Amino acid sequence: AVTDALYGTDLTMSVSRLETFAKCPCSYLYTYGLKLLPRKKNEFASLDLANLYHGAIEKYARGLKTSNLSWGAVDSDEMQRRLKDSFDEELKSFAGSELFEDAREDHFSKQAFSNLLLNTQVMTDALKAGSFAPSYFEMALKNLCTNDELTFDIDKEHRLTLEGRIDRIDLSRKGDRTFVKIIDYKTGDNKLDGTRIYQGIQLQLLIYMDMAVKGLSNKSKSKASVLPAAAFYYMIKDPTISLDKLKPGADIRTEIEKELRPSGVMVNDDVVISALDENLVTQSSYHSIVVPLSSTKDKAIGKSDSLVTAEDFGLIRQFASDKALSLAGDIVKGDASVFPYKRGDDTGCKYCIYKGVCHFDTRLRGYFYRNIDHSLDPGQEDDKKQMDGKGQADNKRLSSTSLAALLAKIKVDLKAGKEKD
Repeated sequence: AVTDALYGTDLTMSVSRLETFAKCPCSYLYTYGLKLLPRKKNEFASLDLANLYHGAIEKYARGLKTSNLSWGAVDSDEMQRRLKDSFDEELKSFAGSELFEDAREDHFSKQAFSNLLLNTQVMTDALKAGSFAPSYFEMALKNLCTNDELTFDIDKEHRLTLEGRIDRIDLSRKGDRTFVKIIDYKTGDNKLDGTRIYQGIQLQLLIYMDMAVKGLSNKSKSKASVLPAAAFYYMIKDPTISLDKLKPGADIRTEIEKELRPSGVMVNDDVVISALDENLVTQSSYHSIVVPLSSTKDKAIGKSDSLVTAEDFGLIRQFASDKALSLAGDIVKGDASVFPYKRGDDTGCKYCIYKGVCHFDTRLRGYFYRNIDHSLDPGQEDDKKQMDGKGQADNKRLSSTSLAALLAKIKVDLKAGKEKD
């Protein structure tokens, strides 16, 4: 009854909200149940920078589409002019934008734009290398999928409806197949981690891909099959290149582009790989600066944890959807435990603003981190393995971050579930 009073029986939420719960149930309660919000400060925070980049790129991309221009069709001068107009327009929309009248903050905005321009140039070069074309921007799930596709029964009394926006959807049409690539822009390092996916901390990219394929399949007016190709995080950041580590003759621009390559998951299919970077299937001993792949001297694609079969990609996406529903089930059951996750040196408390409210302290009896370091280890059944009273993790060996390890664990769990049935 208390849980229903807080959240209702029909839960409408983003995947990121479910990820917040997976990081720490208590933090979720404070944020979305009790709605304890920090005092708003008149300053430009890192989250504001992320939103600024998101908005500016969206405006830039929409402007190109309105003008019927591809990303590769504009020269560097027009790119800079269009992007600057989009950046300035987005900057004005921020509360407290008068801060940028200050000389120091003005310098910051110039640096931010310079970084955004570099990243946009790299993204444009990546699109030129393949056949994918940006087609949808900041696409709301409700405009992409039907309500039935977004709504799931948690139990007899509760339902979950997902909401959110996909930053960018790129399409590549090959004969009777339309391949889908989705991009999630980030401003910090964020790579797909098998352990975090398994624990529900990193589900959004996978669920968004599932929704994109379902929604676009319904919208398709042709008989072409809509198929998943790749799901990427693109980190909008200021790349750091160590000159001391550069090989003789190495090109700094090439190293910058490698540093800014997206990370994520790709379907292991020559047509998909060619659509991402045509040189991968036409050149031997080629190292792509577009995606984290390379070709061998025999023009075969080298091994990469980012590559999965279409069937295995489906398994991972289904797992993500099932995990989201399971987390929603724990929410309606009233789980509000002070039980943040810990993986290596990273914890659910790292960026939490409620430390002064929950009083979590591993020096006190009863307070433990939820150690997820070995979640994917063979034979590991307790995904809420506690740490000792001092909160010290066993950091000698972390479980693999790989998608291969995640897939192996998913298949073991599926087999165990069938045997129980």
